[in-house]
Amino acid sequence: MYDIKAVRENFNTFRKLLSGTDAEKHFDEKYAFAYIECQKELPDGGIFVSFQTGYNRDTVVSFVKDNTGIYVKTGYRRNYGGYNCSCDGEKITEIHNYGFGSKEIIRYNLNFRKLSSEQKQEYGCCCG
Repeated sequence: MYDIKAVRENFNTFRKLLSGTDAEKHFDEKYAFAYIECQKELPDGGIFVSFQTGYNRDTVVSFVKDNTGIYVKTGYRRNYGGYNCSCDGEKITEIHNYGFGSKEIIRYNLNFRKLSSEQKQEYGCCCG
């Protein structure tokens, strides 16, 4: 497991690890930080990590490293919404919040192959 407080060291480690992948463009030397949001050891000895990079912190990079390779997915937080990617050890859940109660939930296997998706609209309550 990676030390969540070692944001500069994690940046350098992840940049080397993810070199040559789609996530490579999200590593900015000017703001060399990697803030881990979620990490999970996998049953086969692999690891899942989801982190934010840089100053703006709107881009989230998630990856699975196991015996067969490295699998990467990136997401972006938008105005009035959010983005989250987490793992329970068996599947990966990606949540896109589009704001005002609208969200999309996508589930992947541990190689980021899509298993299912659903749209939700939660209106909440604005009156007491």
